[in-house]
Amino acid sequence: MVRRDSQGKNAGSRLFSLLVLAVDIVLLGALAGVVIYTLPRFTKIFEEFDAALPTFSQWLIGVPTNWYLGALAGVGLLLALKEIVIRNARVASALNCLAGLLLLGCVGAVIVGLFLPLISLVENLS
Repeated sequence: MVRRDSQGKNAGSRLFSLLVLAVDIVLLGALAGVVIYTLPRFTKIFEEFDAALPTFSQWLIGVPTNWYLGALAGVGLLLALKEIVIRNARVASALNCLAGLLLLGCVGAVIVGLFLPLISLVENLS
């Protein structure tokens, strides 16, 4: 017998949706931490070395921190509104998974953008 919650939704799919939402929130927090804490420190390091940065890294560092934080706050707001507006558990789960994949891609892009200059710096030193 399938357990249903008070609104008649499958309790298992609702739990999955909430777990994926929790992962999305953790990814939002990780990105915010990188933007607030790590990005400025990497910028100072590369300025001290006076090294040429790859184009992607220049773009990543050149975007104002407020833009990153605004975009992350917007994603968080959309995720919260989705939980209020969308009643279909499958659609909510699919949107949570999609948001998680997009956030994971953003985390990967930021990591690559921060470590590309280190690779080019090592190549220049050898």
